[in-house]
Amino acid sequence: MALATAADYKLRAGVSGTDSDALITELIADATAEISRYCGRELESATVTDEYGDGAGEPYLLVNRYPVTSVTSIAVRSGDSTYTTLAATDYEIRGDGSAGVIDIVSSSALWNISGRWGDGGGFGGDRGGRRNNSYKITYVGGYLSGTHDTELQALKAIVCDMVAAMSPTDPAARANSRLYQSENVGYQSWTYRPASEVLSQFEGRLDRFRRVSL
Repeated sequence: MALATAADYKLRAGVSGTDSDALITELIADATAEISRYCGRELESATVTDEYGDGAGEPYLLVNRYPVTSVTSIAVRSGDSTYTTLAATDYEIRGDGSAGVIDIVSSSALWNISGRWGDGGGFGGDRGGRRNNSYKITYVGGYLSGTHDTELQALKAIVCDMVAAMSPTDPAARANSRLYQSENVGYQSWTYRPASEVLSQFEGRLDRFRRVSL
């Protein structure tokens, strides 16, 4: 998925016609990918499954895609190739889900599944040479329309501004940079430069979306 559409960009840039839609969509995808790379995470909402090896003994897990809207299941390896699902009452989303942290709230839950537990009832960690390892978490994570509209609007604006920077309307700006590339689209000719070359202009606006760690 992308953080904006060709229609979003055209409305913001005052562009009409459809001949350049394919290229605009490609540039939006490039900008979205570069934003994800810089932020160290995927930002759009989706249902995903994260799988972990040995935990560190902490009583929480930090998911890859956040904020977390809901958790479908957490499964813990209970045998060489089998997994057992934790009861929904054994864990909870921390706060409003914005940090992407899932807390274990039942200190005996992991022990009851496999006779293994982490230090302090956490995920993983050594206790008598035994470890809880391999966890599968299925959840809805990322910025969700209708719930995180403020963040989505900010990201959409950044994507559209990046595309504008990648393909400025001023011919002199294009002519003065060796970074630009040319491409014919229908009856129009577009000159643009890679998203990686314009990202530095937007890092300040993106820093609040970068991955956090505990």
